[in-house]
Amino acid sequence: MMKIGIDALFIRPGKVGGTESYLRNLLKGLEEVDSTNEYYIFTSKSNAATFEFSKDNFKKVECNIDGLNRFKRVIYTSLTLPKIIKSLDLHLVFFPSYIRSAGSLDKVITVSNIQDIQYKHYPQYFSKMQRIIFNIFYPLSLKKSDEIICISDFVKNDIKIEFSDIDNNKLTTIYNPIDFEKFDETTDLSMQTIEELYGLQNKKYILSVASLLPHKNINTLIQAFATFKEKDLADYKLVLVGVKGKSTSELTELISKARVEDSVVIPGFINDNNLNSLYKHAGIFVSTSLFEGFGMPPVEAMYKKIPTITTECASLPEVTQDKAIYYNDPLDYKALAILIADTLENPPAIERLNTISNDIHSAYSLNKIAEKYMMFFEQCYRNVETGKVKK
Repeated sequence: MMKIGIDALFIRPGKVGGTESYLRNLLKGLEEVDSTNEYYIFTSKSNAATFEFSKDNFKKVECNIDGLNRFKRVIYTSLTLPKIIKSLDLHLVFFPSYIRSAGSLDKVITVSNIQDIQYKHYPQYFSKMQRIIFNIFYPLSLKKSDEIICISDFVKNDIKIEFSDIDNNKLTTIYNPIDFEKFDETTDLSMQTIEELYGLQNKKYILSVASLLPHKNINTLIQAFATFKEKDLADYKLVLVGVKGKSTSELTELISKARVEDSVVIPGFINDNNLNSLYKHAGIFVSTSLFEGFGMPPVEAMYKKIPTITTECASLPEVTQDKAIYYNDPLDYKALAILIADTLENPPAIERLNTISNDIHSAYSLNKIAEKYMMFFEQCYRNVETGKVKK
């Protein structure tokens, strides 16, 4: 039996987007597949109430930090968390983000997860302080951690190129777990309720789920939608679901300038029931992202049997298994507008959508990915116990 610590201090409920979904999905999956190892989840005062576990081998460790201030959280993770880890006599600690304790943890196996290294490719999308933190903690995590989990082969290869001094043997690809069951278990909103909440009609809207940040390239989608609307398709709307970001005001201005404000709905972050219902009744799904380490929303849309358009950028072809509908230039809004119109008029056959849904579920289900994590943690422990790796 292992004693495993998992750092959840970075979670700010409703504000972290895909990384939060990833960790919550993983914890849910681990709880379903592992009844033997003991897990200690380090939570903050501001997020502890959002984590609940039903098994006795999963325990919350509420830390005396609010978690909302990034600087204080970084200091706490480096100076105080190691003392808590030592007091619990843990065998392995998993850091699911780029932030980890600055020093080595004596006699403890450390595993970090790298979601992506977007800051290396699009530094202009981050503040000066963010870039300083990234330039400290990404190299630190890669060098100090005994093992690195990459969420796609794209991320693994990107690290090899951008951090050529890192031991490649430390890099292992394990895809993100997706909680498909939450879509099957949640209660659908009626179409009447959706119409009342968002002013939408069944199959008469284009759905996009993404944080409203620059690299998501939502401005191209808005321009494409405005071009699409010129074809007198007045009954279609565009729905932009996701955590609002620093570019939200710019997008609002673009929507107004394009004169489509009456046809664009921006509900922000919504709960699973509402999201599931929006997936169910969408005509098509579109992702215009310029950079993704994984990209969960288009994968979720494919599981929900929605015709899915996405870019060929970064990891997206890999994680969508080359089974989505792609357009070449992510900034070409005219080409995207044509593709949207064509997909709505000539959608893939339902048999094709059913096959894609099954393939996606098979690849990324909670239990399958959680088992891979459990087996990986156990292999790390065995390597130390048998002397293959010194710790």
